[in-house]
Amino acid sequence: MPRHTMRIPSEDGRGIEIRFIICSKQEARAMAIITISRGSLSMGTILAEKVARALDYECVSREAIIKESACEYGLEKEELTIAMEKPPTFWERFTHGRRLYLAVMRAALLDRACSGKLVYHGLSGHFLLKGIKCVLKVRLIAPMDMRIRAAMEEKQLKREDAEYHIRDVDEKRSRWTKYLYGVDWRDPYQFDLIINLETMTLSTAKELICQTIKRPEFQVCITAMDDLENLALAAKVEAFLAADIRTRSVNIDIEALNGVVRLRGMIETENLRPTIIEVVKRIQTIKSVEDELVVQSISPLPT
Repeated sequence: MPRHTMRIPSEDGRGIEIRFIICSKQEARAMAIITISRGSLSMGTILAEKVARALDYECVSREAIIKESACEYGLEKEELTIAMEKPPTFWERFTHGRRLYLAVMRAALLDRACSGKLVYHGLSGHFLLKGIKCVLKVRLIAPMDMRIRAAMEEKQLKREDAEYHIRDVDEKRSRWTKYLYGVDWRDPYQFDLIINLETMTLSTAKELICQTIKRPEFQVCITAMDDLENLALAAKVEAFLAADIRTRSVNIDIEALNGVVRLRGMIETENLRPTIIEVVKRIQTIKSVEDELVVQSISPLPT
């Protein structure tokens, strides 16, 4: 949704910048972000597409975010895809693999979320958007028999092979999210709405979600949009630093406010400073960078 900026006079001569969105009443009431988490072959894709069509929202999958992340940050799509399915032992072979994955995926998803009208379906959307207001976090549960029949049809498997495949993927994903986020992705406290397809149809589930986002607590307001854009820019900075081999080990605090990025924290050597600034300034939407980095001092060992 297009943003507009207007500057009005002030007593100090600097002027006051006002940012606003021009939209219809219908659009103002219809802005929300929805994440749908589900196990493999649980009808999550179908439900997400139904909800997106009903609301005229953008529908984005985990696979699309992986592809965008790889393209944006110069990574191998296959590597990110494999990392989604492999247990933690795969990632443990890479010193900064966990941070890199989280940074680029969060940045790509936040960038999409800035439209204010998004349905994301995948395993970790509610984690990647954690701390952001106005996100409706949905957990979809499908009966095992329904999932088995879907696997048999989609992957041409026998019933016992289909069941083994589903349980194997579920176990690997559970270990993966436990390793990355430190919690069980199936924990009901992580969600606002849990839908069980054993007791309702996909059409009913769609209507339930569409009605829920009309509630005030899930509507995206102008303040929330500003916060979201600031978080998205900070996440992009972190992703650029994580993706560059020269700055991958840097662990600093990043804040963004209306295009101004502030960097705080300790760095190992003064030589890192210009490299960090150079990587950050690749992002064209940044207006300026405030460097508050401090070189880490090492106290001499007592003699």
